[in-house]
Amino acid sequence: MRGRVFVLLAVGLPLMAATILHAQVPTGTLAGRVSDMGEALPGVTVSVQSLALQGTKTTTTSISGDYMFRFLPPGEYTVRFALESFRTLETTLKISAAQNHMVDAEMIEAAVSGEIVVTGSRETISSTSSGSVTYEQKLIENLPMDRDVAATARLAPGVVGNGRHISIAGGSSNGNAYMVNGAVAHDNVFRSPLDLYIEDAVLETTTQVSGVSAEYGRFTGGMVNMLTKSGGNQFSGSYRLNLDNDSWTAKTPLTTDQVDEVTKVHEATLGGYIWSDRLWFFLAARSLSDSTSDQFLTGQSYNSTNDQRRYEAKLTFSPHQGHRIIGSYFQIDREGTNIAFFTPLDPSALDTWFALPQSMASLNYTGVITDTFFIEAQYSERELRLEDLGGDAEPGDRINGTPVFFPYVGGFTNSYPFCAECGDETRSSDNAILKASLFLSTASAGSHDLEFGLETYNDRLFSQNYQTPSNFIVLNYSLPTFGGDGELYPMFTGYNEIDYWPIFVAGGSTDFTTNSAFVNDTWRLNKKLTVSLGLRWDENDGQNALGQTVADDSRLSPRIGATYDLKGDGAWLLHAGFGRYVEAIQSWMANKTPNEPSWFGYLYLGPPINIDENGNFVPEYTTTEALEIIFEWFDSVGGLANTNLWYVTPSISGFNLIVDDLASAYSDEITLGFTHRFGTRGMIRADYVHREYGDFYTTRIDLGTGQVTAEVELAEGVVVTEDFDLGIVVNDNDVQRREYDGLLTQIQYRFGSRLQLAANWTWAHLRGTNNTDYSAYYGPLTYPEYQREEWTYPTADISGSDVRHKVDLWAVWDAISSPHHNLSFSLLHSFRTGTPYGAVGRVIAGWNDFWIPNPGYISPPAAVYYWFTAPDAFRNDNISSTNISLNYSFFVNVGGVGLEIFVQPEVLNVFNNQASSYTDADVLTAFEDPSLQFFNPYEETPVEGVHWRKSPLFGETLNEEDYQDPRTFRVSLGIRF
Repeated sequence: MRGRVFVLLAVGLPLMAATILHAQVPTGTLAGRVSDMGEALPGVTVSVQSLALQGTKTTTTSISGDYMFRFLPPGEYTVRFALESFRTLETTLKISAAQNHMVDAEMIEAAVSGEIVVTGSRETISSTSSGSVTYEQKLIENLPMDRDVAATARLAPGVVGNGRHISIAGGSSNGNAYMVNGAVAHDNVFRSPLDLYIEDAVLETTTQVSGVSAEYGRFTGGMVNMLTKSGGNQFSGSYRLNLDNDSWTAKTPLTTDQVDEVTKVHEATLGGYIWSDRLWFFLAARSLSDSTSDQFLTGQSYNSTNDQRRYEAKLTFSPHQGHRIIGSYFQIDREGTNIAFFTPLDPSALDTWFALPQSMASLNYTGVITDTFFIEAQYSERELRLEDLGGDAEPGDRINGTPVFFPYVGGFTNSYPFCAECGDETRSSDNAILKASLFLSTASAGSHDLEFGLETYNDRLFSQNYQTPSNFIVLNYSLPTFGGDGELYPMFTGYNEIDYWPIFVAGGSTDFTTNSAFVNDTWRLNKKLTVSLGLRWDENDGQNALGQTVADDSRLSPRIGATYDLKGDGAWLLHAGFGRYVEAIQSWMANKTPNEPSWFGYLYLGPPINIDENGNFVPEYTTTEALEIIFEWFDSVGGLANTNLWYVTPSISGFNLIVDDLASAYSDEITLGFTHRFGTRGMIRADYVHREYGDFYTTRIDLGTGQVTAEVELAEGVVVTEDFDLGIVVNDNDVQRREYDGLLTQIQYRFGSRLQLAANWTWAHLRGTNNTDYSAYYGPLTYPEYQREEWTYPTADISGSDVRHKVDLWAVWDAISSPHHNLSFSLLHSFRTGTPYGAVGRVIAGWNDFWIPNPGYISPPAAVYYWFTAPDAFRNDNISSTNISLNYSFFVNVGGVGLEIFVQPEVLNVFNNQASSYTDADVLTAFEDPSLQFFNPYEETPVEGVHWRKSPLFGETLNEEDYQDPRTFRVSLGIRF
């Protein structure tokens, strides 16, 4: 054994989930143990050097032979071990921000000869108990795929979804956390990722699916952290031009027109130094002017524009070895025209202009105080403004500012919803973190990596939530009807609604604060076993727009993990863990009094419009003319003051709907898994993940919540006094359920230096009640006497989120690699099983005591929803896509500067599969179709065709965007140095 020198590199070998990311600006950690003939070897000088590092870092091994480096920026590193009378050892490895790295060195006396064996690995798959994966942007650029943060996250196992809305390990799309350089970069309301980055400026992206450190909180699904590039001691830069054209894309079955116009996206970066090894800079910019063709429900096309400018500036300053300050700033200037809400029926439903400016700034400090004591501090703030977003009519204009909505096709006409002239909306946040780390090493009890810290996060939302410019919206439960001239002539007869959405109480900004503390102890007992113990405490203090406290709770989140190395060589690792993840209070849900609309639903009982006495369609009145007839009749019978026309009892924010002391939603997780390394060429990992979610938001209205009297002024001189059943926004753990089981596998392997293969396969099952996405105002706790579990909230596979099988397979082959030319081919094949859906409609419940005597409510529900089939009775199409790309680079030296000129054509969905990810699931009952019969849901079993029937479009795809992207060609080209 003394004749050989072993340097074992095992990515994350003994480090646990509690230390998966050791800095808010993501960095890597390198640690290990040095020995001689199996005995600890203290006093060894260990050094690391990299182009990504400002200077060289050194440390010495402790009495137990342990050492640790923190705050290592991602990059290629040389690691050196030196001790007098011993042979100096040296190896190289890739440090990733998201993966902790272990290098154990077995040294040998200088006088002993023998073969030096260096075993290394470059995998970005975590080999700790944390189920995380890091993708370098270089790989994402080579693969034929989108380069944004959501697309990169979807490449990880256990992650499904479309667009910006993704589900991680069964969590809801609004239960994730997104960061850029460690700063919060998601929207306050939907928690979707924000575009606060330039793709060519990204270094790598880490998706954490399971086993997340106690250092991180305010999520129940997972975390995605994107790290941007920094400058360096060498100047570098790039320019990229991305070219796309609507006409280069194949048509879906619903595509009628395409814009033959090249869309150009410009990206530029520049990085370097102002002071070598001390002050680095990095700048980036991105410009987009886009025009796309979309469609009205009739198939007629219209153009939408999107003009966007993104900017980034980053400074990295090292005033002294071991101390680093990073300042980052991002800005987005964006404006667009002709956006639609749901399905526009004609141009009147479009928002003709809007602007969405954003900015984010962060400042981070890391300091190595001693070889064993480290500190970090960070502050960041972010703001997004929604300017002129909404219908453009003047507030109060009932004719031009009232949208007409057709629920059965999801279509709008006459006005875009919301109100552009009522004021801008602001969504902002700030975050401060203070953290310390202590590395303890003993000869008898192993090493301890202790982390502890404090954090505060403020979420602020200012929104005068006007639903329409007029505060009115008209619901038409017929299908849209068009005349021979292509004009919409809406039919009004039978059941139609006039909804009124006034705001009675205006306020300022909400202020939801989460104060947190955390501690982790990663205890490496010996060469084989590492145990991690973590605990996080989160306290929520939520104030609505009037400064009233609506959330004041705290919760502990234990995180426990263990990794066992079967042979002590990193070849076979076993993992296990338990964790609780706690979400921050969702401010938009908790702020239900000020700035929130009340609701009054009136029945339209006026003369039929565009229909004769025989029920035939007669195109006579346009939408504007129909609204004039509707409001003329509405005023003639008393208008807002006519309570006899109320569809059901109104909802008045702050009176019959209030917020109780809300607690944070949470998820509990159990994981089991293994990792196997194929020498230095690759590895495979498999994890079983079980999640159970709890403390869902919902509204409780029952005989115990009580009743209230509200007196409000609907309009000048129109005062309404009404008694209400009191509704309270609460948490629910008794009725609602959401459970996830997943087998997450990932493998990657290198065949020589030119061919890389990788694949992910996820088998998952997400089940629960149908209403469990933390966004349910009303649910099974609302008038429970009128609901039944078997048909109101049955347990089933959750629609839109249960993807049973997900496969991603990719390959990168460097066909030519020479000093002047590089040619590579990339392939990415993806497969997703379709998501479930079922047939659900409205049935009579408490209307006029039809079936159940009123137990004492003021206004029992007139109707409730009834699942006529299981919620998972049907499934949308399976989605399969094969993408290919070619990457060619030509290298040339100009004036002593090495330049790379590149071109990259891509074809997405080569075989032009045309599967549908979403289909119509509307159901008609006697409410909408007089030919059907009402039935007693509490005693009768409904019969299809008698009591209900599927809508004429049931199971059909109604919108072009609901098809998977058809075959698409695009190309990018540029230059790098």
